[in-house]
Amino acid sequence: MIQPPSMNQNPNFSQQNSSPWEKCISVLEEDKKELKAENKKLEDEKKELEDKKKELKNKLCDLKGHYDDLKYEIKEMKSDIKQFEASLKSHGRRNQNIGMVPTPVATAFTDTTFRCSDEANSRFLKKDANEQARAVAKREGQRRRAKARRSKKRIAEAKRRAAASNDALSGAAVASAGSEVIRRASGEAAAGGASGEKVAANVGEAVHKTIRKRDGDYNTWYTKGKI
Repeated sequence: MIQPPSMNQNPNFSQQNSSPWEKCISVLEEDKKELKAENKKLEDEKKELEDKKKELKNKLCDLKGHYDDLKYEIKEMKSDIKQFEASLKSHGRRNQNIGMVPTPVATAFTDTTFRCSDEANSRFLKKDANEQARAVAKREGQRRRAKARRSKKRIAEAKRRAAASNDALSGAAVASAGSEVIRRASGEAAAGGASGEKVAANVGEAVHKTIRKRDGDYNTWYTKGKI
């Protein structure tokens, strides 16, 4: 910092040597401008970082949803593999046990033994096919129910993010999203039968509850046929 000369040395300091003070003030003004520019630059960078943070947060939510889907599919695949291995083992045991009779009887009734063996195999195969069909139907129902739960969670997460960013969805938008979920569930019900209808009913009830909590005008929308 510039040190001005002492007034004791020069009584006419203010009239004769005012330039050092002016230089100090000009330097300080320039520093102030530079600091303002730097501060503005930092504010812009902070805003960009906040936008990136928000974008990464949304991507993380999407990745979590995909991770849940993959986790459920892996679980189903493991269950299918276990059932297939059990079916192979049961077929092996049945094929070993069928036709195992003493040698003299086997030689005397060879044709009958083979015929009984074929009939038994066909019965077992038919039974296994029915069991597998029931297992597939059960897994399909579980898959649809899980999908409905995931859809409900995603809707809730989307609403929470919108509320956090002061950009909440309007009641009509929530109703439209709920109608879309109900239509999808209805399509699954038409393709899959009773289990799909149950999923559609559960999802529809959950969405209606959400709408009722969201806005008190739900009954008005419902009576006017907007939902």
